[in-house]
Amino acid sequence: MKSKATATPHPTATTYVNTKVGVRGAGVHILRLCLRLPSPPTKGLTFVTTILCGQWLLKILVITLISTTFAADPPYGQLSVKGIQLVGSNGQAVQLRGIGLSWSQWFGEFWNADSVQADKCCFNGNVIRAPMAVDQGGYLTNPDQEMKKVDTVVQAAISAGIYVIINWQAFDLYTQQSLGFFKNVSKRYTGIPNVIYEVLNEPRNLDWNKDLVPYHNALVAAIRANDKKNIIVLGTPTWSQDVDIASKNPIKGNNLLYTCHVYACTHQQNNMDKAQTAINNKLPLIFTELGTTAADGDGPICKDWTQKWWDFVNKNKISYLNWSLVNKAEGSAALKPGTQTTKAEECKESNLTPSGLLVRNELNTHDNGVKC
Repeated sequence: MKSKATATPHPTATTYVNTKVGVRGAGVHILRLCLRLPSPPTKGLTFVTTILCGQWLLKILVITLISTTFAADPPYGQLSVKGIQLVGSNGQAVQLRGIGLSWSQWFGEFWNADSVQADKCCFNGNVIRAPMAVDQGGYLTNPDQEMKKVDTVVQAAISAGIYVIINWQAFDLYTQQSLGFFKNVSKRYTGIPNVIYEVLNEPRNLDWNKDLVPYHNALVAAIRANDKKNIIVLGTPTWSQDVDIASKNPIKGNNLLYTCHVYACTHQQNNMDKAQTAINNKLPLIFTELGTTAADGDGPICKDWTQKWWDFVNKNKISYLNWSLVNKAEGSAALKPGTQTTKAEECKESNLTPSGLLVRNELNTHDNGVKC
């Protein structure tokens, strides 16, 4: 994790040694401690300053070691996009795999550290998606409440050492509100390699060139003003299905991915052809929703086409997340109704739905770089 710190000069000092210690945990974003040593040393002052700083540092570290958890590095370090491929800090192609949470305003009880641990330790996920609701009682109505949920999941993902996608869960453009939100979160989480920004979930009735290109340009600029490196995910037309259209006029910028949403019982060969066209046109993709059911999230699972989609993304080394880790009474939910929101209950096989079992078993066939 890279962070910025500015030293306040001691009046007798000319150079400084700055040591930054980052501790992340519940309610703590980044704790920065600086040791300032005057040079050349001044008798008496150097001794007293060093002892006082040392005692202060020791006390702080003892307290925080007891009450917080040190952050674990994410599996592939700082992510970037090279050509059409997501790569890790070593420049090698990587895949993110995991499961997403559900709507924050309706299922906020799952937005906790236990669900993040369940994704990592039971579903073998190296990424979790946090779809923060925008309208329908979400961020536009309760901004502080929804932001608190996002921060809880982000901090838990950082502590767990996995990636987290902060998703603006909307179908329509709320440009000014989304600009304000992403300016805030990109400032808050800048330099933290775990964080990925997804600026629009599933655009509906919006033209790529007329509506979405200007929107994405504005959002990318707002985020890049604060966070120069972290991945930004861009929504595509028709509920993020028409990646082929987006591939004809991509957004200019670095470390951008384009999302494709598919549900196995609804989106089949025609959608796979669209995705293949986008790949042929060198558009870097991510499937932030790859569901096992129909597009409405309900009904029986379609194993055959779920497997075909998994084969497709794995062949092309494209990252993907299942929808979703929730106990709603619908076919795409990974958990049965009534399942409690603890890691133990979310991991219990008897609490998994047919979709949850299928997804868990698939994700556990891969080395996703995580251990529990």
